Amino acid sequence: SEDKGQTFILLINLLVGTLGGTAILIMRLNDDLVKKARVMAYIFRIIPSFCFSYGYNLLLNEENLEYGDYYFYDILDIEYVLSDFIFLAGESFFYLFLLILFENSDKLFRFCYTTSKPNKKSKEKIEKNNNENNINNLSDISIPDNVNDTYVKNEIIKSKKSNEKEKYAMKIQSLIKTFYGGPFGFKIFSLCFKQTRAVRNLSFCLDYGECFGLLGLNGAGKTTIFKAITEEHAPTHGSIYVNGLNIMKNFDEVKLMFGYCPQFDAIFPYMTVKENLEFYSKIKGVDPDKLSEIIRAMIESMTLTKYTNKLAGRLSGGNKRKLSVAISMICNPPIVLLDEPSTGMDPEARRFMWAVIHKLTSKSNNNSVIMTTHSMDEAETLCRRMGIMVNGEFVCMGTANYIKENYGYGFEIDVRIKPFEIDKLYQIIQNLGVKKNHKIASIEEAKEILKKIKRPKYCEYLNNESIGKKIYNEIIQSGNTSIQTLINWTRYVTCSMRMIGIVLPHFDEIILSEFIENNFLFKIKKSKNSKTIGFLFSLLEGQKESCEITEYSIQQTSLEQIFNKFAENQG
Repeated sequence: SEDKGQTFILLINLLVGTLGGTAILIMRLNDDLVKKARVMAYIFRIIPSFCFSYGYNLLLNEENLEYGDYYFYDILDIEYVLSDFIFLAGESFFYLFLLILFENSDKLFRFCYTTSKPNKKSKEKIEKNNNENNINNLSDISIPDNVNDTYVKNEIIKSKKSNEKEKYAMKIQSLIKTFYGGPFGFKIFSLCFKQTRAVRNLSFCLDYGECFGLLGLNGAGKTTIFKAITEEHAPTHGSIYVNGLNIMKNFDEVKLMFGYCPQFDAIFPYMTVKENLEFYSKIKGVDPDKLSEIIRAMIESMTLTKYTNKLAGRLSGGNKRKLSVAISMICNPPIVLLDEPSTGMDPEARRFMWAVIHKLTSKSNNNSVIMTTHSMDEAETLCRRMGIMVNGEFVCMGTANYIKENYGYGFEIDVRIKPFEIDKLYQIIQNLGVKKNHKIASIEEAKEILKKIKRPKYCEYLNNESIGKKIYNEIIQSGNTSIQTLINWTRYVTCSMRMIGIVLPHFDEIILSEFIENNFLFKIKKSKNSKTIGFLFSLLEGQKESCEITEYSIQQTSLEQIFNKFAENQG
């Protein structure tokens, strides 16, 4: 990271530059160490701070330093300060060249990046897949074996059809990004260091006027996709097209189409909100005559008016995110990339930002948005389509309803059962011949009572892994439970089983997911021949009294539950 890099550079300059220079000067005072000091001085001169420190110390100590059997008094002698001048001058160009080289390493060394060590046949296949002119029918399109979702397969086919290149705001074809370990992340070190495949053969198309959601845990590859789109990282393999233009060949033209809100706020903390917007507006080439008007519109659209002249570094986390979103939308760019834009926002600010994004994509077909988020409500509200990523690839894609229908377990029923009326409860207790406040002190006693009230089958439920675990734990841990609790529990179990018997014939499976007192949560597995949610409502409404249900709710499996199910496979 940047912090570790800065700390490393400071330590190197301190240890080698300052302390190293002093140590070698001390070695030169010893006749036996003069030659070794001379060699070490030339080695350490690759560090600029050493050249400066060592040369400066030589000037201060010229009358006391000896090389062999004679003294050096001419400061321009090659064995004296001149060598430090030469090294400093040369290193200024050398390190500048290295900086440029490493900043553009992804482009300059892209020929070194491959997904594997292909033989002649696989090279021909890769070349064929990359050449769009060769993809004219479905038989030419290969789909990875691990792709199971129909929607994802269709998206791969769409992305590789050459005759549809101009129909999408953005098209990503077989994107792969591998990070190689070792110095500077070059592939030549891949045999010695760990490789990380951040994005794995990902393809999708973004329609004009669409808001597309990238969903996934941290490390799923969402931010890497954004960095590949913005050319911060060059793809290891694959192509990205924006409005029909390949970003690798036409990035100077394509970059004008982007608005980007990164995951971490790219704002200047010691500039005001207005100054930040003015700075980025000038970078985007806003007409000076319209600059004030545009900045005022962006500040008002994100409700930052009262913070106009406040330093950006002193804003709250939510207001910083609003400023970042405002920066990304300057000049109304055709494509906006939003990386977790609502992080840190309060609910009111989040809702307001949703309205801004919805307005951006709905007012015309000229603006498209790709956003990442961990909020499933946000994804459902804003995104026409979404894709769930696991380990750098899509496991499913489509509309929220499509994903729920195809990957949701089915329905969830939350019911509350009415307890015995007081008079009825006391009548049962009286028939047992015990007091109203009687305490059951053991599991065996509880089982005897169940047999007396003609519920002997319920005895097997009195354990720590069944529906009677609350009764079981009360007796084991507290030493007793009330007889009223036990009798009401039998009613809850009886009514819930009666409800299961009514619903089960119409569905494949019912699972009791949670239960607390008289509240039960059931999961119902849905199949192709299962009834609809409307039928289930009418079924429970007609049997509500027979099952002693006071209230109930039915819902589909939520998008968040589906997301969590897929997220379990994240490496």
